Amino acid sequence: SACHGPEKQKGGLRVDSLTALLKGGKDGPVLVKGNAHESRLIQRLLLPVEDEDHMPPEGKPQPTLGEIVALQWWIDSGAPADGPPAGAARP
Repeated sequence: SACHGPEKQKGGLRVDSLTALLKGGKDGPVLVKGNAHESRLIQRLLLPVEDEDHMPPEGKPQPTLGEIVALQWWIDSGAPADGPPAGAARP
């Protein structure tokens, strides 16, 4: 991720490894294992694109609904270490 990887960590968040993703950023965890609904990662993906808190930002490639659903399933399944299913949005 260009905004949350080894070179740049907006909000102190890295998403290039499961360990980093589970650690969260300056505002704390972004996902709650077993509860996609309470996970800020999913909440921000579902905001309207024009909302300033929506991720990824407007103008950047956006995940499909299917990718978001797969990511929700992965989080609801406890965020297993083998990662989201194929085709899931990569935060």
